Amino acid sequence: MQQMLCKKTLLFIEGTMERMFVNTNFPHIEVVSIPNGESWTPPKLANQIGSLYQTKNFNADIVIVWFDRENNTETSEEIEDIVRQTLNDIGVSNEKIRVCIPDKMTENLILADEELIRSEFGLLEFTYSGDGCNGKAEIRSLFERAGEKYKETYHGIKLLKKTHLSRAAENSQSIRRFFERFDSECWWNR
Repeated sequence: MQQMLCKKTLLFIEGTMERMFVNTNFPHIEVVSIPNGESWTPPKLANQIGSLYQTKNFNADIVIVWFDRENNTETSEEIEDIVRQTLNDIGVSNEKIRVCIPDKMTENLILADEELIRSEFGLLEFTYSGDGCNGKAEIRSLFERAGEKYKETYHGIKLLKKTHLSRAAENSQSIRRFFERFDSECWWNR
């Protein structure tokens, strides 16, 4: 992995696969785990992130929030606005905030990199089904056709590392919003 000067980064993240990916590839990032799922409304989750931010008392240059949209009725953009406003209300400037809310789940981020999927699975005609699809089920199906059982914490992490955010952003509006604000020279941002 290429070394670079890194800004002091605080990341709020849900999901074991995502957390393992970050811990393995970005050990310089301060990680705070957050719960997500159907029992959390976006405002409640945003308030929890705000409370955790204040409790952490970590003077970050960049604050990243990464969790899945799941089945929330709000769009990724609406949820981002809720998170951003909550952080603004406690004094975090917009310039520091980066929000990644894949629609519907992180596997959608992987699938949106069509070139990666074509290469990994030898599917020259693969096209992303679009934001909101059940990405985990699609990836599971791709692995089954290849004769393997999909393991999120193994295959998912490997695929995330090979994903190019720039290519995923071409096919996913939810990833495009994150990519356009990410402004990092990180290898994952290529």
